[in-house]
Amino acid sequence: MCQLHYRRWWKHGDPLHLDRPKSYDGQSCSIDGCDSVAYAHGLCSKHHQRQKANGDPLAIQRREKGTGSISVQGYRIITAPGHPLANARGVFEHRVVLYDKIGPGEHACHWCSTPVTWDITTAADPRALLADHVDFDRLNNDPANLVPSCWGCNITRTRARSGVR
Repeated sequence: MCQLHYRRWWKHGDPLHLDRPKSYDGQSCSIDGCDSVAYAHGLCSKHHQRQKANGDPLAIQRREKGTGSISVQGYRIITAPGHPLANARGVFEHRVVLYDKIGPGEHACHWCSTPVTWDITTAADPRALLADHVDFDRLNNDPANLVPSCWGCNITRTRARSGVR
């Protein structure tokens, strides 16, 4: 099982379990004119994602040509045809900037010196190289603000900043 389904199985005994509020099961989205089934907080998946990304379920984030878009997690996504890290949907800008700064192959985690590499397909792999924002600002993609990090250090720093243990 992938990490998502394993966690669902471990927590709920069912790898297909969805954490949806019971009160919205089968109801329509609360946005006028939307007939989709409510996913969370009375909103369908599309409007819920817009609410998370923009603070408004009706806001469609427009972008200027060449500036990319902002993911639900708050990272800038750009198109970079031909870049080794790019796929059909684009690539996170901070990954492109760090890759261009340090190059391909194996590198040491900035925080613990564990060897990490770009070539791992899942970010939760302890050998995966993550581009870590030193100042925690997900849109500050200045090369000086980006360092290679292992998954463990990246999660530990994020949890420490948010007060989660």
